[in-house]
Amino acid sequence: MKKILALALVLCMMVPFFAFAEDFDLALDYSADVSAYAGNWVLVGAYLRSEGALAVPEKAATMTIELVEADHSVAEGALVDSANYLHNHHWVLEGTFTFGEVEGVEQDKPYTVKNAHSSIQDYPEAKLVEEGGWVIQTGATKVKINGNLFFSAVTGKTAIDEDDEELDDEDAKMNVLGVNAAGQLILGYSGEHIENSKNADAEWEFVYIFAKAE
Repeated sequence: MKKILALALVLCMMVPFFAFAEDFDLALDYSADVSAYAGNWVLVGAYLRSEGALAVPEKAATMTIELVEADHSVAEGALVDSANYLHNHHWVLEGTFTFGEVEGVEQDKPYTVKNAHSSIQDYPEAKLVEEGGWVIQTGATKVKINGNLFFSAVTGKTAIDEDDEELDDEDAKMNVLGVNAAGQLILGYSGEHIENSKNADAEWEFVYIFAKAE
């Protein structure tokens, strides 16, 4: 009995430090406005195709994202269609990704988060408008994060690619960012261009899920 009580006490002591694995909605909301990305986010879960939903330590990582108007050389905005010499204003993402205290994670300074090309081509669902207007900017986007995301250290599982090959943490890059219908942020990797709604049935290989920080 004493051993059982001791084990129960240890488990209770662990609860505040770990988020329980739960099923998250991994379907991207391709109609979500770009403004849905802005804000402060906290890591609440993970996913691996071969395992399903994974628990993560509480406060293992945070992400902050801002919307910044794309650089342009004329008042009408950035050149978004060179064939028709069409200029529109549009947003690009800029932010930081910061790890908390997680065993096995070493981070000297926050990583930068930004759109992969800092152009409208990062948004497959974007719709161009008349000269000088604002792009109708919705759906998932391609991103680049300049650091190791330590998937195995955070989740205890090794990431795999679309060919079921195991990936070292250095190679487990996440390059798609989107939101689900619940307003959670999904950062992950898919070998099937899941950022495009034409590939809505594509699979994620591995994912981090974030919720808005309170």
